[in-house]
Amino acid sequence: MIRCGGCGRFWPAGTVWCGRCRATLGVRLCEDGHPSARDARVCTTCGSKRLSKAVPSLNLRPVTALATVVVLVLLLPAALSVLGHVASLVGEAVRPALCVLFAWLVSSVLATVVLWPVLGPRGRSLLSDAWAITFRLALFPFRLAWLMADRKRALPRGK
Repeated sequence: MIRCGGCGRFWPAGTVWCGRCRATLGVRLCEDGHPSARDARVCTTCGSKRLSKAVPSLNLRPVTALATVVVLVLLLPAALSVLGHVASLVGEAVRPALCVLFAWLVSSVLATVVLWPVLGPRGRSLLSDAWAITFRLALFPFRLAWLMADRKRALPRGK
């Protein structure tokens, strides 16, 4: 995906012209279609002075890959640590549910990182709403587990 710097619209990789603002993405083209640098004043192939309006563009494939790596490298170990701590506080019956919940959250984060640049405003709005609901639902088992652990610690231990 390529993002047009003029209007902010996303286009498939390899697109040369923005279909919304009619600017060329990252290059200037002369009447004959020769590509030139974005800051060129004349065509570097034929010397024509009639060049298209060029805007900066951003190829999102490397950005998406980098964001995915950051999520995996930085957030996954922290989340595993929290999961291990919560799992040690609760009983054996709750651990599988916590593991499933954790796997679901991690896959949702990865899907969001990959899909966010591709989605339009409506898709992003729906994804944001889904995340709000997800966090409300995801917090309930952790609150329940924490309450069970507090109750377990509060009970007197027999000798």
